[in-house]
Amino acid sequence: MSKDLEKKLLDLTLKLEEYEKKLADLNLDSAHKLKTLESEPQTKLSQKEQENVLTLKPTKTLMAVGQKLNEKFREEYEFRKKYVKFIAEHNECPGDTIEMWTRPYGGVPAEFWTIPTGRVVEAPRYVAEELADRSYVNYKMDGDDQSQRNAVGSNVFGVQYGAMVATHKVERMTARPASDKKTLFMGG
Repeated sequence: MSKDLEKKLLDLTLKLEEYEKKLADLNLDSAHKLKTLESEPQTKLSQKEQENVLTLKPTKTLMAVGQKLNEKFREEYEFRKKYVKFIAEHNECPGDTIEMWTRPYGGVPAEFWTIPTGRVVEAPRYVAEELADRSYVNYKMDGDDQSQRNAVGSNVFGVQYGAMVATHKVERMTARPASDKKTLFMGG
């Protein structure tokens, strides 16, 4: 081969190795370590308003036929099913009611919850934890503008430019503790 071809081949090999390294760095573990964008509480309630608590029950329940709760998790389940007070907020559709299914452990019935937002509610700890975990990671293409993105490959679907980079985590829904006085919220 000529020296020009060898040089181009070496250059392409280095670019490919760099791209594979960036791709290997892009995983869910690094995405979970990202800083979550902080949002202001949508609901600011007085102490008197916080005393008006709505206790929630599941609207639908599907029994786990033929399954039993693993006894190794019994103590943890007993802790997580205790009722806690929190304020649910829907950050993408403020004021919208939250509907979700939960099934914290095998052998436990699946439950459908309808959770009003913007007021103090009381529900099992696992419902509040599930709401607090509702988030997604925002990704963008590496490089600030189109000129910095180098084509790294192409196929029948198009040309791939650069690598995806996780920028920040966004909370879709939150469950904030209802009171600062005494809280049995999420752990401890």
